[in-house]
Amino acid sequence: YTNAAGGKRTESFNITVGINPITPYLQAGSGAWTVTNTANVVTGTTVNLGPQPMTGGSWSWSGPNGFTSTKREIDNIVLSNGVNTYTATYTDASGIKNTESFTITVCLLPRDQLAVEYFGNDASWYEGNIPFLQIDDTNIQQIYYYRWQVYRSHMREIGSQGTMLLEFLPDVSWCREPWCDLNDSSAFHIMEGRWLRNPAIIDSLIYHLYSGGGNDRHFSEWIAAASEASTRVTGDTAPVLSQLSSMQSIFSDWSDHFDSTENLYWVEPVADATEYTISSIDASGAGFTDSPDSNNDGFGGGYAYRPTINSYQYANALALARLSTLANETDQATSYQQQAKSIQSTMFSQLWNSNFQHFTDRYDVTTSTVTKGDFVRGRELEGLVPWLFEMPTAGNGYEAAWSHVLSSSE
Repeated sequence: YTNAAGGKRTESFNITVGINPITPYLQAGSGAWTVTNTANVVTGTTVNLGPQPMTGGSWSWSGPNGFTSTKREIDNIVLSNGVNTYTATYTDASGIKNTESFTITVCLLPRDQLAVEYFGNDASWYEGNIPFLQIDDTNIQQIYYYRWQVYRSHMREIGSQGTMLLEFLPDVSWCREPWCDLNDSSAFHIMEGRWLRNPAIIDSLIYHLYSGGGNDRHFSEWIAAASEASTRVTGDTAPVLSQLSSMQSIFSDWSDHFDSTENLYWVEPVADATEYTISSIDASGAGFTDSPDSNNDGFGGGYAYRPTINSYQYANALALARLSTLANETDQATSYQQQAKSIQSTMFSQLWNSNFQHFTDRYDVTTSTVTKGDFVRGRELEGLVPWLFEMPTAGNGYEAAWSHVLSSSE
């Protein structure tokens, strides 16, 4: 710099140009090294990171859980489910630093691939809605995805009421019009559907059952219990609590099937969605002849105190106790708790058949072939229903019922 008087002054600037930017290289599984700093992998995939340049300078790494390294290539890096970020810093011979971050997202399963494999052109709906499964047993895996395919096929959009699910694909004569729905299968639909990623599907089904009249008590049911169980998956109690009054009313309506003398609920097996049971067959007399009357063959009749309906009401009472507590209805909650405890105690004392070591029906009717109060003459699968709701207490011998199921000689 020269000023007006001719005086001069100089200043030097040192500028160092980095010539070694990082080139990111990543290897996933047995694949080739690829120029990229991102990867989506499934659980268990080995991932190696090997940025370049390969010579000169020094490296340092930082990563999850305090990870550090001074190697250029880090192999079989530790990955957790979700997003994992590893950052490499390269310092060249001139002391210039460059950084590069690698982002590896770990998915539990290759959902997109599985969705296409099992659902074809409808893959996008399943990928966005169902939980995915990948196991060594391909038969179980096939059945798992088949069940979801069937579940979706039974879904019906019904306008302002949203979505409902059918028990049968074709219309049947005994369904409720105009939707052709049946309440006996609804609890199962809720229990399976609560795992859907879109909670609106089950929320609208519950709305349909209680505000739309879908739970018409055509059959015995445990819909309140299933509805409450759905909140434990979604974490959202509001849709179910909005139906609490209807749930409480329907629970009370079942008093028309309650015998206060026996302190047990009774039901006709066909209205329990279990036609042709021992109680109905034997009460009709069909079980004692080789040529039963086709009009009196045990399809209907056989009213009985059954493990099914009593287990359902036990579960419904507990569910209503929990929901009533959430709604700050303390007295109601206490009442439901007491009712559940009473049903449980009576089930143990009145429906546990010590001879069969099983929960079995007792007749609520006297005919020419059966007597009111007697146990039926055999075990049936419905005697295992109490375990669906964790009703039997441990250490009291009830677990013996399962030994008969597993016995190859019975």
